[in-house]
Formats: sequence, structure tokens, C-alpha cells
Amino acid sequence: MGSSVRATLDGKTSDALERLVARLGWSRSEVIQAAIQQFEASRPTASRHRVIGTGRFKSGIPDLATNKQHIADLGR
Repeated sequence: MGSSVRATLDGKTSDALERLVARLGWSRSEVIQAAIQQFEASRPTASRHRVIGTGRFKSGIPDLATNKQHIADLGR
């Protein structure tokens, strides 16, 4: 058994829901469930951001761009 959700829809969204119910012949619940599933499928999964392409330069310091100690006095 699923859970119940109560939502307040603005007029435009409520009208769209009713048009979908009439067009598809589905219940309001089925339309909302399908919309939520499609919305979730269209979003990328959360992932940690990683620095890509760091390397060594003439300085020989591999973490020059990512280590705050190296840029502490930069611009002073």
C-alpha cells in the first residue's frame, strides 16, 4: 500500500491535471504518480564533484591549484 499525499495546486496546474485525466483516461493518482516517476528519471543522480585534469606543471607541485596553502598569499 502506498502513502497518501495532500497537495495544493494552482489553477493552471489543476487544469493541466484534469486535461491529462480526461485525455489519458487515468485516475488523478495515476497521472500524478507517472509525472513524479518521469520527473525523477529525467534528473541525474547525485554525485560528488571531483576535480578532473589536475596534473604537474613546471613548478613540479602536483596540487598547486587545489591546495589552499599554495594560494594563501596570492594577490597580496
